[in-house]
Amino acid sequence: MLKIPFSLITKYLQSETTELENQELNIWRSESQNHEEEFQRLKDIWLLSHSFNPSIVVKNKNEVWDKITKKLQPTSQAIKTYSRSYIIKAISIAATIALLFGLSFSYLLQTSYAVSYTTVSATRGQKAQIELPDGTLVWLNSDSKITYPSNFNANNRTVKLVGEAFFDVKKRKGQQFKVIADKISIHVFGTAFNVNAYPDHKSIQVALLRGKVTVNELSNDNVMATLLPNQKAEVFKNQKLICQLSYCNAENTSLWRYGKLKIENVTMEEIAYKMEHWYGVNIHFQNNKKNDNKHYWMTIKTESLTEMLQVINKVTPINYTIEGEEVNIMYK
Repeated sequence: MLKIPFSLITKYLQSETTELENQELNIWRSESQNHEEEFQRLKDIWLLSHSFNPSIVVKNKNEVWDKITKKLQPTSQAIKTYSRSYIIKAISIAATIALLFGLSFSYLLQTSYAVSYTTVSATRGQKAQIELPDGTLVWLNSDSKITYPSNFNANNRTVKLVGEAFFDVKKRKGQQFKVIADKISIHVFGTAFNVNAYPDHKSIQVALLRGKVTVNELSNDNVMATLLPNQKAEVFKNQKLICQLSYCNAENTSLWRYGKLKIENVTMEEIAYKMEHWYGVNIHFQNNKKNDNKHYWMTIKTESLTEMLQVINKVTPINYTIEGEEVNIMYK
């Protein structure tokens, strides 16, 4: 009986073998003509099975054949052709190989499928609005970006966010929408919510406007919080994630998408952080004000950076200089 090193061949076809394993496989192939023929046969099957789009569900053999023939493109090079019976046999063998290694057939089809990614970003001081392939609307705040795969509109509605965004998710029966943001993931079906996940901030904030979402740890998918409308989850990015749940005005939190920045009950440090993203600047404090326990409420609409600094000066006396994107503030 021919002994075939399936595991080793699989690693080789996935480009995961070491130099020593490549040598081991070459020795096995050179031991006999049967070994080499079997290797080439399995290689052909592997390549053939990987020509499928992972969104295809194998319902019947004729449908598979039709999808394969539609993918064939004319080339100037001679190519190996396969009969319908060979294709069907190849699919069966590929599935069998997958089972031998505890894999699903869909996994085999996906491992080498070339998935491309689209990234949409808003530069510092600017905002952007996009519509995803499933109809979901996304507003991006300053210095933010969203990335999604080319097969997004199939069985995968997952996006990755860096920065801040407001999502109005298109509801699709049985198709969950997921946002990956730093160390957490947000799971939804059809809802509207705001996510603030700038890399340089101490926490990630999720505020729910309508619907229902769960906030999960990305590493193990454990649910940290389930949000109802006008609730906010703040996840502090310590070595161990800590999640605090509180009530909020979610509409005010997401007013930035309409060109308004609502600041409520925050410290001077937090105001500076928000203004950095709003105006696309870097704010530096040249000294520290002792016992500064003030909290601030204000709304920025069309006011310029200078105008906002003058407003702050009326509440807390400061001197400031603006040099390009660098803003220096000194308490009086």
